[in-house]
Amino acid sequence: AAGSTNTLRWTISNSPCTSSSDDVIISFPLNPTTASAGPDQLALCGLTSATLAANTPSVGTGAWTVISGTGGSFSNTASSSSTFIGTSGNTYTLRWTITNSTCTASTDDVQIAFPKIPTTANAGPSQTLCGTTTTTLAANTASIGSGLWTIFSGTGGTLTNPSSPTSGFSGVAGNTYVLFWTISNGACQGVSSSVLVHVDQLPDSAKAGLDIRSCEGFSQLTLAADSPLVGIGYWTKLSGPLNILDTANAHTALTGAALAPYSSSFSWTTSSGVCPLMVDTVNVLVDAYPSSSFAGINDTICSTNIQLNAAPPLVGLGQWTSLSGTIQFADSNLATTNANGLSTGSNTLYWTVSNGVCADSVSSVSVFVDVAPSIAFAGADISACENTSGISLNAILPSIGSGTWAVLSGSFQLVNSNQANSALQNIGAGNSIFVWSVENGSCPSSSDTVSVTVSALPSSAVVGANQLLCENASLVNVS
Repeated sequence: AAGSTNTLRWTISNSPCTSSSDDVIISFPLNPTTASAGPDQLALCGLTSATLAANTPSVGTGAWTVISGTGGSFSNTASSSSTFIGTSGNTYTLRWTITNSTCTASTDDVQIAFPKIPTTANAGPSQTLCGTTTTTLAANTASIGSGLWTIFSGTGGTLTNPSSPTSGFSGVAGNTYVLFWTISNGACQGVSSSVLVHVDQLPDSAKAGLDIRSCEGFSQLTLAADSPLVGIGYWTKLSGPLNILDTANAHTALTGAALAPYSSSFSWTTSSGVCPLMVDTVNVLVDAYPSSSFAGINDTICSTNIQLNAAPPLVGLGQWTSLSGTIQFADSNLATTNANGLSTGSNTLYWTVSNGVCADSVSSVSVFVDVAPSIAFAGADISACENTSGISLNAILPSIGSGTWAVLSGSFQLVNSNQANSALQNIGAGNSIFVWSVENGSCPSSSDTVSVTVSALPSSAVVGANQLLCENASLVNVS
């Protein structure tokens, strides 16, 4: 029977001789237990010993042997759970053999590896790119094991050589990538190191808006920069009394004030990551109210030119203007200046004081230009006899202006001094001189004189009685 041992005897006899005999042992041993060396142990990172896990034979005995690998030893070759001691960095093939007598042995192999701990991974410094989407990574080179780059997060990135510590990397502008550099040694998986790669876009150009000019007393001033589509923008005060209400608002209001005039300057900066800053400046000028305009006192003249006398402004600049195209100014920006080319009648001249964008202060002066009166003509001198009735003056009625008679000398009197052909009264023998004056507004009057002479009546003639004379009379007396 299997597993039994039998002793058999061979006897040869020849009576009466003593028999001859010999014994033989016949054994039927069991096959040894099927060997199982246990699972492979390939990830004994940093170790040099391993506890084996072969099966314990129920039939036969087991023994460990080294099939391949250098420098290995067993704490107990006969123990299924023997400790195996090897050398770091080596891989061993061990065999567990179970034998039973002469039966065919049962064997099984197991691999034991003692890989070295891989080099500690260092993915290098984080990088922020601007103006480019490619970079060269800077991880450490593995002295033990091999490294591999992987993209953990981020869209659209590519590695040119994932196994190179200095692999090139390309990303997409506006994205942030997390890359892992992992150094492994066989089954030993090292701890990954990460690096951050941020690909910035160039910020939009800074546009702070047009310079602002306002007048004191404003209700509110607001800056007007362009908000960037790429990057962020912020205001910085450079100078002046005005302050920024919200530095991050492209259209922020300004606060504060001072005694006008004054100015403030601000810069609008757009930034995007490490990209160069874009900067633009805007100036805010606040003007003072102009001085109140005073064009002078209205006047009436008898000329086409006049000297104007406005009040010179303390704040702002003054300028003379007129709606009439014929009027010219010697210097329209001087408060005291000559104006010529005035028209007959009413002329309105404007003195405007302006300062920056403030409302102008305007006043006017009215200059009335009179026309020179007609030339006075009092008429021809008059001679009359004292018994003449109805003596009248005979001046020419002026076409421009008005005429007036006045007694320059003598006793004759005027019936109507405003009548060119005024009658005279209180006439007697004698002489009177009259002056005819023609006036028109402020113009110099024109005058002319006329003489009126009234002769006395002659005495009554008496020649005496009629006389009868002889032809030869030589002398005649008349009385």
